[in-house]
Amino acid sequence: MFDYGLTLLHEPDFNPLRGDIALSQYITNNPKGVSPEEIGEYAKNIYVGAESSRSAGFELHEYTVLRLVSDSLGLEYSIPIEEREQVFWENASTAIPMPQVEMMLEELFRMKIRTAVISNISFSAVALKRKIDTALPGNHFEFVIASSEYGVRKPNPLIFRAALQRAGVAPEDVWFCGDNYQADIVGSSGAGMFPVWYRGGDQPAEVGNEIEERGNILEIKQWQELIDFLHHL
Repeated sequence: MFDYGLTLLHEPDFNPLRGDIALSQYITNNPKGVSPEEIGEYAKNIYVGAESSRSAGFELHEYTVLRLVSDSLGLEYSIPIEEREQVFWENASTAIPMPQVEMMLEELFRMKIRTAVISNISFSAVALKRKIDTALPGNHFEFVIASSEYGVRKPNPLIFRAALQRAGVAPEDVWFCGDNYQADIVGSSGAGMFPVWYRGGDQPAEVGNEIEERGNILEIKQWQELIDFLHHL
């Protein structure tokens, strides 16, 4: 199983204003006359206000933010909230595969190793799957889990357990690959999975002894290293 951001894909050009400008063409009622910039600032403040809760392991859903913004400002749109989320994210950024990701996923499929995704993200699972499918067409992920759908974020073991149940596998039969030490490595290890710490995104070094106390960890900087390791098992 894999994390999403800076593990499978990255979004180097994320710009929410582009998303808000694209959405503005679908506004049918704007009684306060607010601009895309003002709409974006309102949404930003909602996320800032929720930061302590998110840091504590709880998640916001993008639908909640979209509803709060539109209802608070009196905005009405000609498209449903699902399409509003899609328009916003598609215009706010483009997802680019991390180096060697396509090769690695294809080789896992060839080796008959099942794959799935668990991401800490406020966007819906449907939107996340669409983003992944666009950037990695032909992927073989069995399912995509977004923390927004569960209300909790990694490293909370509940989200890992939900994925295990969905996959129908025991934790000791799963390797979890991610870039974030606390969320991905400590979290998956705490759920009984084998953690693979991907450090190919130039992540800063993090110090912790949680994993050392639990057992082994595989640390890699390139996805080819994972394939090489699996071939030698």
